[in-house]
Amino acid sequence: MDILQNAYPFSVTEAPLPLSIQALTNSSAFQLGWPVSGDTFALEFNEGLTPGNWQVVTNPPTTSSNLNTVQINGDFGSRFFRLRRLPP
Repeated sequence: MDILQNAYPFSVTEAPLPLSIQALTNSSAFQLGWPVSGDTFALEFNEGLTPGNWQVVTNPPTTSSNLNTVQINGDFGSRFFRLRRLPP
């Protein structure tokens, strides 16, 4: 399935920080990254875009060069990821 040939409706409530994705060489894992900021964020995942079913990614982020990164094992099928700003 080619994602560019399908339409996926979505809405953005707030886009506090860009979330990047990078495939890791010779692995089924990938890395998610976002800039370090003064706010605290939770990285969450969901198997669909249904509201209310988001779960926190339990892998703690590593910080280097002003970037938070988390490695995710890619053996689970399709997932959506988001950053949610936590209250102070």
